[in-house]
This record gives sequence, C-alpha cells and structure tokens, in this order.
Amino acid sequence: SYCASSNTSFSTSLCPNGNETQKHGSNGSAALDCDTNTITGCGHGTHVASTAMGFQRGNHGVARRADLASVQVFSRFDSTSDCGSSAPCVLAFNSDQILGLEQVLKWKQNGRKIAAVNMSLGGGRHESHCDSDPRKAIIDQLKSVHVAVVIASGNSSFDNAVGAPACISTAVTVGSTDNSDAMSSFSNVDEIVDLNAPGSNIRAASEPGSNTALRVLSGTSMATPHVAGAFALLKAALPSAGVDAIERALKCTGLQVQRNNTPKPRIQVHQAYEYLKKPDRKRIFNFNQSASVKQFNRVLGQWFHLGKFMRVVANRNQTWYLAQAPFCANDIKVTAELKRLDPDTVLNWASGIMLSSGASDDGKMVGLAFLYYVSQSNETTAAVFNFEGLDGVSDSGAVTNLCSFRFNGKNLGQKRKLVAIKRENNLIFRIDGREVCNVSTDARFTDGHVAVLMAAPQNDTGHKLDVHSLQLQTFKQSSTVTAVSSASQPAISGSSQSAVATSLTGAASVSN
Repeated sequence: SYCASSNTSFSTSLCPNGNETQKHGSNGSAALDCDTNTITGCGHGTHVASTAMGFQRGNHGVARRADLASVQVFSRFDSTSDCGSSAPCVLAFNSDQILGLEQVLKWKQNGRKIAAVNMSLGGGRHESHCDSDPRKAIIDQLKSVHVAVVIASGNSSFDNAVGAPACISTAVTVGSTDNSDAMSSFSNVDEIVDLNAPGSNIRAASEPGSNTALRVLSGTSMATPHVAGAFALLKAALPSAGVDAIERALKCTGLQVQRNNTPKPRIQVHQAYEYLKKPDRKRIFNFNQSASVKQFNRVLGQWFHLGKFMRVVANRNQTWYLAQAPFCANDIKVTAELKRLDPDTVLNWASGIMLSSGASDDGKMVGLAFLYYVSQSNETTAAVFNFEGLDGVSDSGAVTNLCSFRFNGKNLGQKRKLVAIKRENNLIFRIDGREVCNVSTDARFTDGHVAVLMAAPQNDTGHKLDVHSLQLQTFKQSSTVTAVSSASQPAISGSSQSAVATSLTGAASVSN
C-alpha cells in the first residue's frame, strides 16, 4: 500500500502517519480508508476495490482471486468553496496521483504482477484528447510495461465529452451501463470512451466500521473497476497478452450500447477470453428468425424483422442509414447477402457494406464503402469509395471513387452477395463472384467497424434493404500475475464536483 496526500493551507493529508507520503510498513496499511461518518467521499475506495477483486460470504468482485495494491491519493478539504455543502470532503491533486502511479511503476519494476490501475476519479470537460495533461507520461510508462490505466469517464451526463484524466489517449476510458444494458443517465459519453461496464446500482463492500457489510452506489467509478478486474482476469489467463490486445478483445466482443448515436461496447469477459485464444474466429449473423434479428439489433442498432429478413426502412430525407459492428484485426473478410427493394423507377439508390467505418452524432461518415445499385435496364454498377466526412443527411462531403465495375446482373430485388477482403493495405472487393477491383490503401484503415448501409430519398417507406446474413472473419490479430492497483477514493453518483485547487501541479480531482 501507498499514500500520497498533501498538507497545504487548504488541505490536510489523510496518510495515517500525517505526512504527505507513506508506504506500507510494520505499523500496517498506508492506505486506510477515511471516516465516512465525518468526511464526504470516504468509503468510495473500499467499494471500488471490492468491485474489482473482493470476495466475502459469496459476494465477490470481477477478479476475486486477485491481490490488491491499495493507493490512497486523496486529501481532506474543509472549505465550502472547495466542497460546497459537502464540506469537509476529499479531493485529489494531480501531483499526488502522479506519485501514486509512479509507486505502481516501481512495484512493477520490482517484480510485482500488476495488471491494471483503477482510477475512479477526475473532473472537468474535454471534448477531445488532452495529451498535454501531466499525468500522461506516467500512464504511458505503465502501459509500456503492460499495465493498463483504467479511468472513469465521469458523471456529468455529457453527450460529447469526458473528464480528465479520462481524456488521455493512452488510458482505457470507461462509461457506465445499467442492468438493462442502456447507458446510465449520469455517464459521460463520447468517442473518447473506450469501454462500457455496469455502474448503476452496484452492490459492494462498505468501508471499515460501517454497520452494514455491503452498500449500493452508482457512478462511472463503479463501472471502472469492472474493467480493471477484467484486465486482471484476462492477463492471468493469457500472460503474454499486452494492454492493447486485451483492450481490443474487450472492444471486439463487447455488447454495443449507445446514446446520442455513439455506440460503445459493454464488456463481456468470457467472450474476450475466447477471442484472445482464437482471434481468427468467425462471427455470423443470420436473419431468418426474430431471435437472430434481435441479436443483430443488440450489436448494430435498431433494425426490423419483417417477414423472413432483417430490414431497414427509409424514413428521412436523403439519408444514408448506417449500422455498425466492431472488428478487432488489421485483416478481415466481410461477406454480406443483401436484397434492395426500391420502388423508385427513376432514381437508383446505393446499398452495401463499409470497412473501417465510423459515423459521428451529426451524421458524417468515414470509411471504405463498397456499394452497388441496379439500373432500369438491370445493369449493376458496383464501386468502392473512400468516405471522409460524407454527410448522410445532405449527401455532401469528401468522397473519392477508388474503382468501379459495370455488368449485366440480377434484377433489382434479387439477393446479392458482397465480399470485401482486407489484408494489410491490400483490398479485394467482389459482388456475386465478380471482382470489382483490387486496390491498395494506406495504414489509416487498420481497425474500426464494419457497417451495412443504405441510401434512400425522401420520406418514402417503400425503400427497403433486406439483410439475409452478415459474416465477419478476422484473419489475424496484432498483439504486441495479477493484481489490480486502485488509485481511487470518493464520491457518490451524480455530477462530479469541479472544485479548483490550483496549487501543486493543478486542479484537484473528485471521484467518479
């Protein structure tokens, strides 16, 4: 255990020895929890740690056989200008967080088997990565020795931002879901978020001295130790797996949950384990029964089961409808069987699949699109485009035609088979067994999502796309025991406090 806690003109150290730093010694733990009856935020670290790895009377955390390295980085603040009506409270200086992370690095360098650091803390609002943050350097150092730094996104209900240090690009940023696999209302949501995990109404250990063994809390603080524990489990099972490989497996196999058109994976640990063991597995979605469509909906968003097939129907003016599934490899084969139903006798609208796709909340799309349409004379045109900011509503933006191919093919309304293969920077596209093109692209298209999409004019529900099946197969995976180190303490669900304590290295952080 270790404590880094500051004595200043407005804060008091919570290290048991009263000093600003303390290591575990013969006098006991250096990271004792503070008194929840007298200081707001105490008990938070105990709850978080037990979620990651606790075990007592049948109640257990994610990695219940893991050890715990406890790191206490919070200080006591007594002023209402810092704590509001919650005074006295606990907040954490960036400098103390850095000291705590540096101690974890020393443990790792001395042979301790640290898998992950849990940081259920943060504050502020960041709509993009904040890699000038002074904490990034030590986070990068930990990642270089295969220790994941897992950080709560924050509880301010932002739809396009996260707190700091969750905004650091090399951290694993975590949002919260509820028991219905919906995003928790308090959770921050943004493209910066890497993973989701349960954070609503989590029952875990109470602090020492409480009259109850367990208590229920909600927050991204509660979601984050689920992910830290998952790293511990997967690292113990597969010691050679690096941080990026484990994160990628959790992303690839997670259940897609979204708010504000930002889908992110809720972790499924066993599926991630199976993926890490066999990364070249195949995922197949078939749509001949309602259950299959429901599974597809959970991955790709809301589609409809009408008759035999899954279907998306046009209901907006000049819109490309995009549904995405994650893949987690540089090399992938995508096979889709589609049938486009289009009542328009003048306009012929494109359908198809995308590689390395993405769609922002304002409808702009990026990726490699493999599309086809059928003319009135039954001529099929298939083409591959590079979308860079294509606006799905106005149908405007940067589009580059990489190649195209025309042939007399099947009538509109007949099933078509599209195959896209990506091996490193080489791309092969086929429709109904005919090769459309074989091209090269650059390293930008290395991972991301696979999508099914349809363009449709006006508010005409006659425009439909039936998807018979979709197969995703990865060819290979790039990849470059076990304790959870917890640098967490306080706070309850709801908005993060934004108390400012600008001495030392910068603003203080509250818990998430």
